[in-house]
Amino acid sequence: MMIHLNPCHRWKVKLLFAALAAGGLAQAASLDPAVVRQIDDVVGQVGKDRLPGAVVLVARNGETVFRKAYGWADIDRRQPMEPAVSMPIGSVTKQFTATAIMMLAEEGKLSLTDSVAQHLPDLAPQLRDVSIEQLLTHTSGVPDYTRQWRFLLLDRGDEIA
Repeated sequence: MMIHLNPCHRWKVKLLFAALAAGGLAQAASLDPAVVRQIDDVVGQVGKDRLPGAVVLVARNGETVFRKAYGWADIDRRQPMEPAVSMPIGSVTKQFTATAIMMLAEEGKLSLTDSVAQHLPDLAPQLRDVSIEQLLTHTSGVPDYTRQWRFLLLDRGDEIA
């Protein structure tokens, strides 16, 4: 099966694969120079053709072994991206979380029909009957927390309870 991506999103996929490859090759305190060149080759295209920039961070055992900025933080002003820039990750983690859940289900460590409350006992009581499958398929009826007024009042550094 061939997947056709919008050209604006192809670099994101390349970046993801470069980061995954780099993560597997990271040494204790640094990254192999060949891997750094590979990341530079793939991610170096970011910021060209009026695409936004990116920051690549590779960590191993909680220690940062590579961090570099590419492209533009502000395309119109040609302001370069900085390595210390913190960016919201949006929905990027959803597919990784879903994959991890499916792997746990394959291993028999949970069932998709389990109530989420079985695994998250502190979950709000009104959500105790929601199944893992319902969350994965977006059929649970759980509202989008980013549209709730409490979320809109949070500072970027605040945690959501």
